[in-house]
Amino acid sequence: MGKEDQKNEEQKDLIFDLKETIQDQAEEIGSLKKSLQEQTQHNINKETYIQNLEYELNRIKNNKIWRTIQSIYTLLFLKSINGIVIFADKIKAFLRRIKRRQKTPEKIESIKTKIEGFAHKPKISLILPIYNPEREDLKNTLDSIINQYYPNWELCIVDDASTEEYIQDVLEKSKNKDERFKVKYLKTRGGISEAYNEALSLATGEYAAVMNDGIELSPEGLYEAAKHINLSPQTDLIYSDEDKLDSNHKRIQPVFRPQWSVTHFLTHQYLGPFLVCRKTLIDKVGGFRKDFDGCQDYDLLLRITRLTNFVYHIPKILYHRRKNQKTATSEPEHQKETHEKARVALQNELKERGWNVLVKNGHIKRSFKIKMIK
Repeated sequence: MGKEDQKNEEQKDLIFDLKETIQDQAEEIGSLKKSLQEQTQHNINKETYIQNLEYELNRIKNNKIWRTIQSIYTLLFLKSINGIVIFADKIKAFLRRIKRRQKTPEKIESIKTKIEGFAHKPKISLILPIYNPEREDLKNTLDSIINQYYPNWELCIVDDASTEEYIQDVLEKSKNKDERFKVKYLKTRGGISEAYNEALSLATGEYAAVMNDGIELSPEGLYEAAKHINLSPQTDLIYSDEDKLDSNHKRIQPVFRPQWSVTHFLTHQYLGPFLVCRKTLIDKVGGFRKDFDGCQDYDLLLRITRLTNFVYHIPKILYHRRKNQKTATSEPEHQKETHEKARVALQNELKERGWNVLVKNGHIKRSFKIKMIK
């Protein structure tokens, strides 16, 4: 290939990259514009609703039935304005976006070329504890890691004394296929936090990607994280959007997360189960704490975000969460216990920060409200 041909190819690649960037930015602007319009309408509805509510309460304030109905309606209204029920009108757009973003061989090759050009290729240690996942679920999670476009990773997987016989067989077969697998088997079950810490002890990467066996990574997941680290070397913590996988392994119910806000984070853990964090920070705060099993990620992140505000949101779906998995953690009593642990973790953390506050349960499920103590 002559110099002129090579120059033309480079220009074509540059134009392709610019088009892709412009498309991404246009989609993000459109999404933000629509969210702003929705929020404006929500605010108008909320103001009108409050005015009507005040009038009705003043008019018949002694009617117990009316007051009960209003309490229920208020709760439902608050749920809607906080974005819990927002996806019904976005499914078609989401499906179109999935189809448009399917990676062709040319796009995959372009990504790999970009990776080769990274000035910094940080090693990312995937931290994965498991306990009795279904065989196919475990294989799909491991395959999603093996199929990453970004190659500089290691998988630190700890089996928390699973009782299913196929677990070791699946892990050993995967380990024999890829030398980047590190596997440790615990003889007695220690719980989720202990398993996470054991996995961390195997890690040698600059960053640790904390995940669980209920999710599958998008092929570009680690690539997007590494790309962002190259663009912003001060990055300490990364989170992203997600969607869910139904029983037929089809992608549904996208979750588009907001930008980082420490104020928002102190009301609930909205960053999700897949996080890429500078490992020295995890080590500095002492890793996961067994007393907070079930909300161990929130407890860890509260301590980490006391030390750094270099937290970034990648507005792309980098992983897929399996839907309707029946586990002990999904039981109402366990969720109630976990939520109380999270409240205690937040209360303790704010005390460490010197705040004289009382943390109470919020109006929305799994949220908190902070009351200043005079």
